[in-house]
Amino acid sequence: MDSDDEDILQYERETLRYSSYSRRYKGEYPVRLYEKEEDQWIYRSITFTVRQGTTYNPRNDPCGARGVQYRVLRFYEMMKGFHTGILDLAGRHECRYRSVKKRWMAFAAELHELLEHSTEMEVPVLDPSGEVIMLPGDPPEPLMSDSFCVDPNNLLKQFEEKWRLTVYSIGAFKCLYEEVNECIEANPEPMFQMLCLMDLPPELLHIIMEACGVDGARRLGAACRPLRMVSLPYIYKDRILKLKFDPKWDEVDGKNPSEFLDYVQSLAMTARDSFIRDAAFLQSRPDITQCIESLSITGWSEAYCNSAGWQPFDENVTKFFLPVALYAQDLIARCPNIKRLSLSFMVITEAARENVIALQKLEHLRIMCSKVVGSATPHHPASAVPNLTIWTSSALDSSAWTFMPSLTNVRWLWLTRSGDAPRILPPPEIIQSWNPLITTERASIDGVQCDEWPDLVTLFTSASLATDHHLPLTHLKISLTYGIPSFIVDELLAALEGSALQYLVLDGTTYGEPEIIDDVAQKLPNLKSLTLVYRDSYRQSKEAPANWPYPTWEYAQRLGRFHHLSHFSWNLDVPVSLSPAAMRLFEDGYPEERWEYLEDEWFYPSGEVAKLLAAYCPTLEMVMCSGLLGSNWAITRSPEGSIQIEELIGSSWQYREQYNPTRFSSWPLLGLSDDS
Repeated sequence: MDSDDEDILQYERETLRYSSYSRRYKGEYPVRLYEKEEDQWIYRSITFTVRQGTTYNPRNDPCGARGVQYRVLRFYEMMKGFHTGILDLAGRHECRYRSVKKRWMAFAAELHELLEHSTEMEVPVLDPSGEVIMLPGDPPEPLMSDSFCVDPNNLLKQFEEKWRLTVYSIGAFKCLYEEVNECIEANPEPMFQMLCLMDLPPELLHIIMEACGVDGARRLGAACRPLRMVSLPYIYKDRILKLKFDPKWDEVDGKNPSEFLDYVQSLAMTARDSFIRDAAFLQSRPDITQCIESLSITGWSEAYCNSAGWQPFDENVTKFFLPVALYAQDLIARCPNIKRLSLSFMVITEAARENVIALQKLEHLRIMCSKVVGSATPHHPASAVPNLTIWTSSALDSSAWTFMPSLTNVRWLWLTRSGDAPRILPPPEIIQSWNPLITTERASIDGVQCDEWPDLVTLFTSASLATDHHLPLTHLKISLTYGIPSFIVDELLAALEGSALQYLVLDGTTYGEPEIIDDVAQKLPNLKSLTLVYRDSYRQSKEAPANWPYPTWEYAQRLGRFHHLSHFSWNLDVPVSLSPAAMRLFEDGYPEERWEYLEDEWFYPSGEVAKLLAAYCPTLEMVMCSGLLGSNWAITRSPEGSIQIEELIGSSWQYREQYNPTRFSSWPLLGLSDDS
């Protein structure tokens, strides 16, 4: 086939020598024909094999049958494309045509020889069980299909092995071959492209570099010097500096605990020296630091420190990694155009904090499991950072809140707790100096502890009073470690009354009575999306399907009080119902043989739940039951008022993320110039 396909297959063969699973490289944009379809087909075939309980082993596929149909179509379509003037993003260059034509001539000659030794005949079509498929009639006749018999048989085998075409029929080759020949006869001369990338104006080249991303810009910049000059502002946009942890486990085997600690500590010294060299190099290159827009600096995590016998942020450990903190501090000061800054597992000095706050173009600050040195007293004018993420995992991480008095323009606030962190909310003294919810438009608070419930209420109540009961919040997600009782929900809703809230997620409440919908509708009648996750008990800490305590119609009846609600999601556990067809199993004494199609035995009635909710809420457009796989339903209404529901086939995660996000994909970050 195509020379590029040959190179890919050769790379896969080398990769599969060491691994039984291989996903080929997939760029941001498909360049050649059928690349996207081929990758999706390969992924589905591997997934299907794994789900069947069979071990997928591509080593048993020497002829490269994975996605072979797309390689064949690509080969034929490329030859046609040169003669019709319509091809892919790889271009219609003369050198590419010479390569494709050389392969086409060799392929056509061998195919012609194969057809000369083939005899066309009709054979019956078999079903998967090996039985002949019969057409209805009197008498029934078998379904026939054209087939080719090759004599000698080894000629076909040699052809398939050479061109890696084990799953294609000769008849399909013949049809495609004749189609290409007709195209060439109609357009004998190939059409080469007259316009190349270098012929485009600089404005378009900059747009292309921006769309390609960092990796694409680097590949284009490596092509020639003019493209290199255009790519410079784009190839240095993203930089990652990290303390590496890459032990060679073959060297670790056989070491006693003392020797292992010495080995990991030596890795720490090597990682520190490597970090310092990389940071010093960047500091010596202002042409690079001026272009950096996204900077991520990562130290050693708690797990890495523990493997070296150290406690994170211990005095001696802090002193050991102090050079790393100082170089990071200076590097931030030398990158004035940073828009996204991430500091993870770091000791952030007071000078580093001031350097961060001084960044005029910073749009997203992410502080993860880091210790901030110094007081919370601001020494710099208020920063205009609109997006703030704070991730705490230990008691020392709470020092990240010392940034807050200087970040008085936060519009997107994301708080996450994990590990042994005692709290996620800012301490009362920080809230007294500045409450972030006064300016926040989108907020996600994930991991609130039981002893923080009063502080959570205080956080919202004080912000509501400061804004005269007009909080700017439009998107809010509150996720609790353990179930939150009804009186806390009531106080939160009272604080949110009068706000601009449109999307609300209450993840983890033991308040499962229908009145919870009444309360939300009364305080927030203009909601567009409502997500409720009910906990069966106070001890439950994870989302799971739940048996809501009242009949579904009682909750549906109350949804009608919303005037603009278009999406409703809850973790209702819809039980599986056996169909009447189960009586046949009963009558046969439940034989061991199972039916071929399991959907004949049971069905999920979640569609009826969606219809019931839509009947009471006329604005509803989507219903999700997160406790059930595939229970996402789109709702439409005919002009006569009848309700139609359609199951949304696809990943539940995809639809869940739109209204109950775990990342920024569905509730995007807010830029300095973005007022959406």
